[in-house]
Amino acid sequence: MAISTNPLFLALSGTLGDMLTIKNYKDKVVVCSKIGEREKKATPAQENNEDTFRAANVWAKKIYDDPIKREEARLRLDVPHGSPLYRAIFRECRQNIK
Repeated sequence: MAISTNPLFLALSGTLGDMLTIKNYKDKVVVCSKIGEREKKATPAQENNEDTFRAANVWAKKIYDDPIKREEARLRLDVPHGSPLYRAIFRECRQNIK
């Protein structure tokens, strides 16, 4: 993994071929080997975690896309403006699914 502040890399992100992945974190760029898929079969606990994650993501997206429900969630979760509301909604949805 290499960290760079080269302006050329600041405009790039994603995967190049089957070799490199370029990620942007604020003012730094991280270049690493391509992230592959899981080699072993997922355990039942991992599959359950992935399913709840997907379901919570869909549920949170529906709440976040509706302005009225989004503001209700902001008040219910006591999240100030400017804070990451989607993460708070997602966390609540994930806890309700478990």
